[in-house]
Amino acid sequence: MAGPRAARERLDKLMVERGLCETRSRAQALIVAGRVIVDEHAVDKPGTAVAVDAAIRLKGEDHSFVSRGGLKLRGALDAFGDLDVRGRVAMDVGASTGGFTDCLLQAGVARVYAVDVGYGQLAWKIAQDPRVVSIERQNIRTMPREAIPEPVDLVVIDCSFISLTRVLPALPPFLARPADVVALVPAAFASPLAAMAVLMVVLVVIGMVMDPYGAVILVQATLAGIASASGIDPVHFWMVVLVAFELGYLTPPVALNHLLARQVIGDDPALESGALPGSWWRRHERYALPIAVMATTLLLVAFGPLLVGGG
Repeated sequence: MAGPRAARERLDKLMVERGLCETRSRAQALIVAGRVIVDEHAVDKPGTAVAVDAAIRLKGEDHSFVSRGGLKLRGALDAFGDLDVRGRVAMDVGASTGGFTDCLLQAGVARVYAVDVGYGQLAWKIAQDPRVVSIERQNIRTMPREAIPEPVDLVVIDCSFISLTRVLPALPPFLARPADVVALVPAAFASPLAAMAVLMVVLVVIGMVMDPYGAVILVQATLAGIASASGIDPVHFWMVVLVAFELGYLTPPVALNHLLARQVIGDDPALESGALPGSWWRRHERYALPIAVMATTLLLVAFGPLLVGGG
């Protein structure tokens, strides 16, 4: 004898209930346009009956979540492939406006406990969903076990301002056995351009105060990994290192570089430059011109490839 059939609902109505669309007419338009994917299959009839826990997403819709966090989590779930969240009880640590929670709701979870240290940040659409339990002004590291009355078998984490090493040890009291944890590991910089700007300044300072051999060892052990993780090509990075070091070496009056500058132009011109008549530029041209040329070169080498390549 066949078992009981899972509860089913019209697709357009279910989309409105989940907050994917504001109205059924909008949902019907998206369905007819072929932009609605149900359990990874396109559906083009608004009246199609689908399981109430079916995974529903919008094809080609970049803003189907209340924040871009939903896009990140959806990308992770798609990449994992075998992680089925339908019908599960989840906890969103660092819920903020609810991007991760929104993604889970659209994927068919039974309930989400949205935990955040802030107050009043959760998007209205998410806060009004009966499947969402908002737990505000609570730090996961100090939150009492009683705050969540049932074990959770799925945890998603987006805590940009605290290390995961401090968050993960606080989870076991809330977890079912087994459970899955999906954590967002934030990048050190928002873009390769931002990373390059910071690294470039640091490299020039290193070039000012260190000898070349020690500087290369230091950069290889520290900054090279940061550059690679930020999406900067290794060959490009080491080209920037070379030019930044040269600019640092030319920049007096810091330690070794002041000595090198004196060896190039001589002691007497260096001492007498302050007494020469004329403008500041004319009196310090021997110092300033090489620095200006090298600084311009550094900017071109550092940012040219990133801008041309869309970094």
